[in-house]
Amino acid sequence: MRRRCDGWLLDDVYDTKHRAYMMREKEMKLEPLKIRYHGVSGPTMPYDERYTPYIQQAGLLPWIQLAEADVEEGEEKKKRERKAAGAAFTWIQNNFATCPADATADVIQTHARVYMWYVVSGTLFPDCTGKNAPWMWLKALTIFDSGWSWGSATLAYLYRQLDDACCRITDSAGIGGNMLLLSVWSWECLPVGRPKSVKFNPWDENGELRRPTWAYKWDVVSEMTNDVNLMYQKYIAELDTITPEQVMRSLLQSFLTLA
Repeated sequence: MRRRCDGWLLDDVYDTKHRAYMMREKEMKLEPLKIRYHGVSGPTMPYDERYTPYIQQAGLLPWIQLAEADVEEGEEKKKRERKAAGAAFTWIQNNFATCPADATADVIQTHARVYMWYVVSGTLFPDCTGKNAPWMWLKALTIFDSGWSWGSATLAYLYRQLDDACCRITDSAGIGGNMLLLSVWSWECLPVGRPKSVKFNPWDENGELRRPTWAYKWDVVSEMTNDVNLMYQKYIAELDTITPEQVMRSLLQSFLTLA
């Protein structure tokens, strides 16, 4: 959080607990926030084109395509995490990874529903529930064309996670929410911490439904540095050089992207 001439930008009660305040004013060396995700070993859930009509009905097709482009992350070591009521991701993989070639329409629907449950739990709303897919997301997928606004829910959940994470300062502090979505939005709209896109291949899939999401533009990027302290200093330097025109341009671009 940057200081203005007459004080800090946030309310004092909140600002004095903020990670940025702790690092700049208290000179605390904080560990990077750990990304909360449902890390599971073994094979992932393969996509089956027979799921597409049901995923489209549920309004999740763009999110599924975004998740398909997500990079694999190393599995975290977890200690004494809360376990939400749900099914283990490994159980879902073992029982629903492959839809039989001769499956009936009902079986395909079941596999499509479980696939969406898997992606929604692990990608759109990752939290600290460990390796379980919460039942509540499966319940939300009972009716495919329910009209749920998954985009609004994903953004609201991400905002809450960002708000909470700003005041976490322990070494094991983490952050949930869709970090891929946040990264793509940040790279596209903010001139701070933006990696260089090193590869952008033409989209080779045909069909009205299988169009690339905005994330495809950032499918392959150059890695800036693994040094957290160096990255923080780079971010500070870039923030200090931002002009009012760049801020307004970023806000406008952000609005157009979300619209």
